[in-house]
Amino acid sequence: LLSAQSTEGEVPFMECLSMNPIASLIGRTTFLLGSEKHAGKTTFMKFLLTKLREEGVSSTVLSIGVDGEGHDLLTGAPKPEVILETGDMLITLEKALYQSKGSFELLEAFPGEGAFGRPVLAKVRRRGAIELIRPGDNQQTAFMVQRIRDIHPNASILVDGAAQRMTQLISAPNAGFYMILRVRPNSLLRVVEQLRLLALLQEVTKPQEACSEQRFVGALTQRKAKALSEHTKTLV
Repeated sequence: LLSAQSTEGEVPFMECLSMNPIASLIGRTTFLLGSEKHAGKTTFMKFLLTKLREEGVSSTVLSIGVDGEGHDLLTGAPKPEVILETGDMLITLEKALYQSKGSFELLEAFPGEGAFGRPVLAKVRRRGAIELIRPGDNQQTAFMVQRIRDIHPNASILVDGAAQRMTQLISAPNAGFYMILRVRPNSLLRVVEQLRLLALLQEVTKPQEACSEQRFVGALTQRKAKALSEHTKTLV
């Protein structure tokens, strides 16, 4: 398990390991990333929620995937149940609220509707198990996180991220993250490479204003890469 900041190297990577893990969550957005599926992201999120409640801090949770269902829809592997307590807040899709035995106060419904209804922001009135279903893409997630901030400027937001993906970090300014690692003998070298990449990313700084740069929106595909200048020296 590693903790770090995601913003312009505010805190050196290794120093983050000695930070008070709970104090660093209060009033900010924190993403939980995983080295692979079933690495323990949701279990760790539940642990953080418990610790925040012990500090008297209410939290808002959402997921980049689907969490809280009994079994993984693709592999059939068992998944941890997500139980929210009175006072917690969450973003999920409407159908998840109807299927839960908990009771919720609907605070806001967001644009967009699919088979599972609209994305909604709700507050727990009676504890219960709930499925956290991805409310949208990174841009939509960013909008919803900002709406939470508009309503509760000092909200502590936990985002259960997707395995092997870090792009969701752009959904919130000044966000932090935890990387949850599942290390086995046959995955040790791959995990070490992931850690080295994280350490390198922490050292990346903004280009100087005088530096010419090209920006690409979204994934850097082969087609986009062809637009790179032949004089390009650094690619971030």
